[in-house]
Amino acid sequence: MARRDQRNARFTTKRVTYLVREYKLRSRYDRLRDRGMLTKKEAAAHLNIHEHTLARWAEHGLVTSHAYNGHYYLYELPKTDLPQKQCSRWNQLVDRVAAHKEYARHAKTFN
Repeated sequence: MARRDQRNARFTTKRVTYLVREYKLRSRYDRLRDRGMLTKKEAAAHLNIHEHTLARWAEHGLVTSHAYNGHYYLYELPKTDLPQKQCSRWNQLVDRVAAHKEYARHAKTFN
């Protein structure tokens, strides 16, 4: 169901387009890029991993993802303690996530 305004009228594509142009609103993509978010390709290249690995890391919380258009995301890399690619056969991703959260929790208690 479409969201309605005060007069109970639908926010149609035409109305939203008018509001964006009239008030010079910037897209979510542009606002996230200004905050330093990276595309999947850029973030994967920065971490020296494959794009699918980046998506898995985002699902498990090692990297933060921000949706901007349906199923498209921009990625926020941690400032410190960047995740490193490891052999997942011996060091499972869920174990690494749990260890990372435990380390972060202990770091907060000592600060």
